Amino acid sequence: MLNGFASIASNRDRLIAVTSLTAITVIAWVYMIHAAGSMTNMDVITTHGMSMPAMQVWHISDFLLTFLMWTAMMAGMMIPSAAPMILTFMGMKRKRQSDRASLPAAFVFFLGYLAAWVLFSAAATLIQWGLHISNLLSPAMAGSNPFFNGTILIVAGIYQFTPLKKSLPIVLSDAAWIFDRRMAG
Repeated sequence: MLNGFASIASNRDRLIAVTSLTAITVIAWVYMIHAAGSMTNMDVITTHGMSMPAMQVWHISDFLLTFLMWTAMMAGMMIPSAAPMILTFMGMKRKRQSDRASLPAAFVFFLGYLAAWVLFSAAATLIQWGLHISNLLSPAMAGSNPFFNGTILIVAGIYQFTPLKKSLPIVLSDAAWIFDRRMAG
């Protein structure tokens, strides 16, 4: 009988986790779709017969909105890929501890994952701001310097042939193995 209650609680926790992750993802996508629609209302200037977004100084509101955009974009794209790991973590915690501890532990695990992407979003915002004030990036987030654009393309192409590209999946699989061993006990 006790095992039946544990199974019901387990299913309830899984439902709460999946529903929460789905809701956060949907909110992020709704924000991104809304933001994409508002980008069509940018100020445009015409110079030498070419239309382009008006370059302007960033204000704190621009910085915060860009940070929010990066955070929503990362949440919308990365939470769905993390959901299986979060659910696996819940299952492992449930096997090691009481059933009551799995949902709060999964929430803390998720917050840690989300914090990493929020930090990435802050870094991306700072980089975008730096590129904007250097006139290397337009307000429409398009490269505005052909030499800079070409350099980025060449560096990305060179990376494809480096050992670093092949070593990263090995490091990540080792981390997964260590995580699995620690959770197993």
